[in-house]
Amino acid sequence: MRWWGLTEGEKVTGQILNRPFDDDGNPLPAGETVVAPPLEVFRAWVKAGVPVIGVCYGRDKWFTDVPRAVFAALKGGFINCLVTDASCATTLLARATGR
Repeated sequence: MRWWGLTEGEKVTGQILNRPFDDDGNPLPAGETVVAPPLEVFRAWVKAGVPVIGVCYGRDKWFTDVPRAVFAALKGGFINCLVTDASCATTLLARATGR
């Protein structure tokens, strides 16, 4: 959290190239050390039909709920294609269908 310059109260759901976002797909401040494009650039690419592929699997030390992060990235319009493992895919499909 401190690395991104965020406070403990801000909820980071996921990140794309070290650009953090929340549950609703809203970009969060990234701090000065990030050199990746802002998340708004990814959103513009998706809107323009440019393939923006999210690749995720398993868990890492910051984001233990990968399906939640993927769902937020899709909701935020940051990715329009996904490569993931079966566990994450099953969870996403269940969430999308309300099961």
